[in-house]
Amino acid sequence: VEAVAMLRAPRASLAGIMALRTGMGQTGESFLVGGEGLMRSDSFRAADTHSLRASFAAPHTGRVETQAAKSALSGATGTALTEDFRGVPVLSGFAPVTVGDVTWALLAETDQDEALAAADDLTLGALGLGVITVAAILAATVAFLRRELLTPFAAIRTYLRQIAGGTLSAELPGRFKAEMAEIKEGLLEMTGEIKVKLGFAGSVLKAMTVPCLVANAKNRLTFVNAPLLDLLQESGDPESRQGQDLEAFLRDLG
Repeated sequence: VEAVAMLRAPRASLAGIMALRTGMGQTGESFLVGGEGLMRSDSFRAADTHSLRASFAAPHTGRVETQAAKSALSGATGTALTEDFRGVPVLSGFAPVTVGDVTWALLAETDQDEALAAADDLTLGALGLGVITVAAILAATVAFLRRELLTPFAAIRTYLRQIAGGTLSAELPGRFKAEMAEIKEGLLEMTGEIKVKLGFAGSVLKAMTVPCLVANAKNRLTFVNAPLLDLLQESGDPESRQGQDLEAFLRDLG
């Protein structure tokens, strides 16, 4: 509102209009200020000093000389976070009201704490939503990594340990995608080649009629044939010796 044409109205009617505070919260109110800074309507926030009657009766305590009032009296319209006549921070909306050659200031003000409470609530709501969103993204990322990387890596590690331990019949179960699927295929192909070569070597070893044993780099028996057990006068299935510690095997012989 930049200007309002206004007829002279009875004080009671004007007071009734300015006393309307619907939607202005607990501290909000509208009031009029004359050109000399005195009240033209009553303020409920400081009725003892800033009512129409009290302001004219004691101008030194009832005058309004705030920046918002000065701006409106100079013809400006706007809103600002400023201080009211009590020195309290407020959100103030101001506009000039012109009656003929006379200009009054119309001010609508609400204490800053209350005015910004809604904005604070929105800010906290946005912050809360941001935290929930981040937490959801984090949880989804962890779940994705666990499903697509950590679980497959754990399965591969177990598989390799089994292969290294001589269990060539070990399987590599699980869900593998993209690069992880390529790694799985590479490992299975490598294991297949090892099985072929070991199978050939095993066939050669099994065909040997002289005593023979084979141990891996960890000193674990990977092959023992029957002629060796016969020589050592040991009973049992030769395959049952596979995986046994070489030193323990030799020690038991003594």
